[in-house]
Amino acid sequence: KSDVVIVQIGANDITTIRDGRSRESFGTEAWQRLYSKRVSALTTGLKSRVSQVYWFGLPVVGKSNFEGPYQTISGLQKAAVRRAGGVFIDIHKLTQFGTGGFSQNGTYQGRRQALRAGDKVHFTKSGYDYVVQAVMDHLAKFTSERDRRASLQDVELQ
Repeated sequence: KSDVVIVQIGANDITTIRDGRSRESFGTEAWQRLYSKRVSALTTGLKSRVSQVYWFGLPVVGKSNFEGPYQTISGLQKAAVRRAGGVFIDIHKLTQFGTGGFSQNGTYQGRRQALRAGDKVHFTKSGYDYVVQAVMDHLAKFTSERDRRASLQDVELQ
């Protein structure tokens, strides 16, 4: 049994969903219901095999036609993941790099640098490193709590 699974999906989910013979268009109530059900099923399936599922939402992006749908997707993921017992980490604000909105640049490792790729969706290597730091922070907390529980497993508190 593994300890942790880290998930981040959804950037290509602005599309129709098949439900049997029908197709549901992105954003409709039926689409949202089906999408949430699939996220929940994936989280539940992973939780049956690991101690913790960390699901990272989608970042802020510089393309207005993606930004709204990405927030919709992250919102649905957040609710479904939490209902299924996973941990959802919203990185929307984190990927604003302290600017309050989309920014190509931010301060990382003590210097201002390009953190987003020219397409305004993907990150540069430094940008990915910046985001991975958030993953590492959550993993460090999880590991610390797990180690503490393991070390106290056979101890009787008085």
